[in-house]
Parts: sequence; structure tokens; C-alpha cells
Amino acid sequence: MYDNTQLAPVWRWFTESRFGVYIQWGPASLYGRGESVLLQEHMDQRAYTKAACRWRPQKYNPEFWAGAAREAGFRFSVLTARSADGYCLWKTDTTDYSAVAQAARRDLFGDYVKAFCDAGLRVGVSYSLADWRLPVYWSGPASDPAAWDGYRAYIHQQLRELLTNYGPLDLLVLNNPGPYTQEEWGFDVIMEMARELQPAMIVSNGGASGAYNGDVSVEWPGDVSSSDHGGLWMAVRNPTWRHMGHAMGDRWLPTEDILDELAMASCGGGNLLLTIGPKANGTLPIPFMLRLASVGKWLKVQGEALYGTAAVAGEPLSLGHVTRRGRNLYLILRSWSRKQRLILSGLTTEVRRVVMVANNQELDFNYENDTLEVVELPRALRSTLFPVLRVECAAAPELVDWSLATVQSDNRERLAAWAATHGPSFNASQ
Repeated sequence: MYDNTQLAPVWRWFTESRFGVYIQWGPASLYGRGESVLLQEHMDQRAYTKAACRWRPQKYNPEFWAGAAREAGFRFSVLTARSADGYCLWKTDTTDYSAVAQAARRDLFGDYVKAFCDAGLRVGVSYSLADWRLPVYWSGPASDPAAWDGYRAYIHQQLRELLTNYGPLDLLVLNNPGPYTQEEWGFDVIMEMARELQPAMIVSNGGASGAYNGDVSVEWPGDVSSSDHGGLWMAVRNPTWRHMGHAMGDRWLPTEDILDELAMASCGGGNLLLTIGPKANGTLPIPFMLRLASVGKWLKVQGEALYGTAAVAGEPLSLGHVTRRGRNLYLILRSWSRKQRLILSGLTTEVRRVVMVANNQELDFNYENDTLEVVELPRALRSTLFPVLRVECAAAPELVDWSLATVQSDNRERLAAWAATHGPSFNASQ
């Protein structure tokens, strides 16, 4: 578990942010069938390239994007400057297959950086190491070493442009390394360049195998609530059933699911990076905007339970999630019925108050034998989306040793201690 006080100060912003937006955008949005349509449908390269060169997102308004992101409670952003179709959103000297050189006639990435920086968000860039247009990517370095050397130099030059021409960047997410190693991609050159040009930037290695573990690990959908990730991490989550990029008719997750994923990542000490695929014209999908409004409203009232908090080790709360900051624990409740009790066992620190964060109402509670019990949630708030209780302790919250274990852990001694403490042993001979 990463404690905020132990992090390098230059990266503290990341552990305190908790919520980021990952913008997957490019000419693939013209088709409205996801970001990987070129490969998944084995499209004709020439037809795809011709359409990409005609792409003109005339309603692209990065200032609106940034304002919507800020209102939704996002603290950082990532834009895919080049996806695996090879099209570049920035002004590059390496190719004319770019938004600046073709019909868009605009530095889409540069305008994004300025707008999101002006809005006060941390700014990141995603870059695909893969380029599906090029046979050398598929054949690999062993097949044609000279061609691979040229391809690798091309990638390094593009990364140098991105890291040089747009001011301070906070996060670099490298994607799609394929079956190739860090050595084959020239990660020594990439990392030396990154540390030289953007010394404060966090770098994700995209999962490429090699000596460099990356400054931040990336988790994909699933159970990400473990507090034992060993460093900075973020969970990438689509708000739709399938696609990161724009897909017409895709089914959207309800706001409750997004909040649950956000709380789950936070209680594990990580961030949630929520993806979005803008439309080809540059507008954001209405279902996404509606969900952003709901999430932003929740965060304005109860965001203290997530922003700047730390992970809590041990078995998760049966009714929701737990985070901590200073002397406070935050209980983020998925549900609460009239007859239910909230029980948190293994808390050794004296509890002084239990407060409803939404309205600062104090609740009655019992605390004895290292167990906190809250008997009843106020009637008016039982239907509130993910209500939060702030448990104010006499000191920094501490847990008994047995409560630090989970069912999935290998620490059987801790779980045996819990079994011995809570309830009599069963004797099969009786």
C-alpha cells in the first residue's frame, strides 16, 4: 500500500487526483464502430487513409471538453495523440498523415493541452507503439532488422516532438507494445528522453516486458480494490459495454456503476481513468454528458471521501467501500435498507463522531470491543446515491492485526486469529 506521505512530492498530485478522463479520438470515429475498426474489420488501408485525410472535426471545442471534465470532477486527462491506425493529432515533421497536414488543418493535440491546462487539469498523452499500417510492425525486428530500426527511430522522433513542443506534460501512457520487448522498442532511449525533457512526468510502459516496470501500472476492468498494488496505479474503465472509441448504439453503464468503480479504485489507493470516444465532429455523446453531470454532482458534495485519501487494508466493508485521510475513515455505502446495521470490526482507534457527509448530520453509534456499529441511516437519505459516512477518530485509524487479512490472502495465521477471537471453535466429536 502506498501512503501519500511516502510518495515523491512531484507525483503526489496523482495519488490525490483519483479521477481522470481518457479521450480516445481519431479518424476511426468516422465509422462509429469503435477505435479498432481498421483492424477488426480488416478494412482496405487505402480507403481508410483516404477517409482519415478528409476528416474535419468542425465542432471540436476543447475548451468545452475541459469545462465539462472539470465540472464532472476529473482531476487529470489523457488524449490519444496517435492510436494504432498511425494518424497523428499533432504537428509532426515525421509524416503528412496528421490533422495539421490534412483536411482538419488544426493541431488537435496542442489545442487540447492548452484548454485542459487553462482549466486547471493535469494533462497527459497516450501514444500507440503499434502502427497497423506498416508490415514491419507485424513481421517484427527479426524479419527485417533494418526496417525495424527505421520504424523505431520514427517512433522515437514522434515522442520527442510530443515531449518537446507542448510544455509540461504530467503523464505518458504508452500503448500496444504487442509481442515485442522494451529492448526491441528502445525503451532505454525513450526513458532517457522522457527524464530529460519531462522530468516530472509519470510514464506507463504499456505492459512491454523488460527491466523498466513503469512509474504507474494500469489495471483493466475487474476487482481492482486490493490495497497491495505496490505503487502508483490506475484502473481504465469504459463507460460503455465495449468500446473506448465512439460507437453508435453502444450500451452505457449507469452512473451507479461508474461511481462504484471510482470508489473501488480509491479504496485500493488507485485512480479511475474513465474512457470516452468523442464523435467524429468533435462533440461528446449525450449519454456520457448525462453521466458526467450525475457523477460531478456527487463529487461536489461527497468528494472528500475520495480525493486525497489513502487505501485501507483488509476485507472490504460489506455494504460498500472504505477510504481514510488523517483521523477520518470514510464509509461509502452501496446500499442501506431500513433494517440493516452497519458494522466495521477490527478498528482499534476510539471513534468520536459519525457524520453524514451530505448534510453534516451526526448519527448515533456504538463502539466497543474494536467494533463500530451504526444502527440506522436517516430516512430521508436512504435512497441517496452512495451516501458517505465520515467516521471521526481520536487519532489516525488503526486496525487490529487479524483485520488486515482478506479471504484471498495467503495470511492464514491472521485469519485463524480472527476465527479464534470471534466465536467458539467447533468440535466435530460433540
